[in-house]
Amino acid sequence: MDFGCEKQLAKLSKELSRQYQNAVFAMRYILENYQKNFPEYTDHSLLHVLDVTEQVNSLMENNVYRLYGKELYILLMGILVHDVGMGIPRGAYMEYACLNKKLPQKLPEEENYGEVVRKYHHRLSAAFVKSKWQVLDIPDEECAWLIGQVALGHRGEEIYCKDAYPGIYITREREKVALRYLAALVRLADEMDISKERIPKLLYQNKEIKGTVSQMEFAKHKGIDSVNYKDGMITVTFQPWCERDERLMKSLEELIHKLTKTAMECVSITQDNSPYKIIVKEVRGVRAYEEKSQKDDRKKESEGKFQQGE
Repeated sequence: MDFGCEKQLAKLSKELSRQYQNAVFAMRYILENYQKNFPEYTDHSLLHVLDVTEQVNSLMENNVYRLYGKELYILLMGILVHDVGMGIPRGAYMEYACLNKKLPQKLPEEENYGEVVRKYHHRLSAAFVKSKWQVLDIPDEECAWLIGQVALGHRGEEIYCKDAYPGIYITREREKVALRYLAALVRLADEMDISKERIPKLLYQNKEIKGTVSQMEFAKHKGIDSVNYKDGMITVTFQPWCERDERLMKSLEELIHKLTKTAMECVSITQDNSPYKIIVKEVRGVRAYEEKSQKDDRKKESEGKFQQGE
């Protein structure tokens, strides 16, 4: 793992780095509450946060050195809390619904509660930050709002509102925050966390998954060896055994299509009125042996040039 954002934040602001670490400590158990609402869901814990952070680090490339300390802090905090809404218990729902008028303002029926939370968890996450910002050691309410906007923007249509997501937001202290870019980074990186790392054996080895939909979701994650970004290319590498399951391969192709759609959305979002750009030229799916073969070909080509003295 690169840890580029974290290292750069520590370099630029020891205080904000300390506050971020305090928040990680506070959130590590809170994030696990999603399992109470969604016992058969793939990982939304701190491990998912780490995976999304790793994808953000790769997508940012050299932009990590162009952002201010406050921007990096807001980005890392937005990643940390983006899925906390998944774990809001039914008894606490109205507390957060009152803070976001776009949430259903009536307590959902018990049998429908999980579906409501899944659909609106990005809004619940933003409301959580608005309510608990002091517990999370966030410097002030304005900073909490910005973090909430990053979490909110990882799903839903809100990110398309230019008033809520300007290319550059100017804080009361006249600091610049590339809010639109930060939210788009989390939106795409979250969509990229679809590999086998999403169902770590540490969490799921003793768990029986019974639901048909959940079984297919787990199968898809098991079937994806890795998701990598480099030079504008997102490469999804499938396990070789996936080809033996026609239904699974069809689901994986649909997943690639969904990822491509999100990537192109985020490219478009940051092209318009944003100082930083997300660059994705293509999303491709390859078999693990194809990727190995391509690497071997490149190695042979490189060795050939070396022997020729090029």
